[in-house]
Amino acid sequence: MGATFTPGVFRCAISHVGPSNLKTLLENIPPYWAPIAAQLQRRVGDPETEEEFLWLRSPLSRVDAIRIPILVEQGADDPRVNRAESEQIVAAMREKGIDHEYLVYDDEGHGLAKPENRLRSAAANERFLAKHLGGRCEP
Repeated sequence: MGATFTPGVFRCAISHVGPSNLKTLLENIPPYWAPIAAQLQRRVGDPETEEEFLWLRSPLSRVDAIRIPILVEQGADDPRVNRAESEQIVAAMREKGIDHEYLVYDDEGHGLAKPENRLRSAAANERFLAKHLGGRCEP
């Protein structure tokens, strides 16, 4: 979000299971979230009646504003912020030639539950931040 709405503030960014398009996020709410779907629509917006509102607040609508490298991390089996959210922004960045890295954790959902994936993510984050901000990085 910060990389698209306040691009001059950051030197790089990491998106971990972050939504890129609020409309598609809300349209793909998993069935077990049904009890809170109405609450989400009240808080975020209704994809049927507020499509433009949601689009204008979605990072994907402002991909042209990205001026910094972004590391995108996604769980392949994430039912909340599904893989399509990351795929949309990664495809747009690729098309625009924006510096990015994309990591998919094939055996994870929303967040990282497995210790080996947490270590992989920490190492990738450390490497990415050292590359773009300077500083140390474990080999």
